[in-house]
Amino acid sequence: MHMLTSPTNGECIPTPKNAIIGSWIKFNSPPPMQLDLGLGYIMYIDPITLMMQARFPKAGLDKWITGTNFGQYTVINS
Repeated sequence: MHMLTSPTNGECIPTPKNAIIGSWIKFNSPPPMQLDLGLGYIMYIDPITLMMQARFPKAGLDKWITGTNFGQYTVINS
């Protein structure tokens, strides 16, 4: 896990890890959606838009998500 330094008190703050191609992720859907997609793996990362294409076999779909992790997914491995 990466660490940032807090601007207010200098403490280290853990930041979510970004996925890479081949990473397995768990998508944390926001409350209005509540999708149970299961685990997905990253198939493609667009270098221009920084969007990632993830395949979720349990749900049988591909989904584009933002590459920068703001907590919307958890990296299982990379």
